[in-house]
Amino acid sequence: MVAEVASRTSPFDFVAGGVTVGSTRSALGPTLPARCRAERISLQRYANHGCRTVAEWELGA
Repeated sequence: MVAEVASRTSPFDFVAGGVTVGSTRSALGPTLPARCRAERISLQRYANHGCRTVAEWELGA
């Protein structure tokens, strides 16, 4: 498990520690705040072998 975790590149993928507020700021700092436009909101249900979209709403027109 440790080798698998160490090979990932996103700071959010590390479940065995090593992620700090500082490392997250360093990794994401250049991309935040993100500027984007949301076109819809999607309500998701996450479960093992059972992920699905429960509802979805379009925003604005």
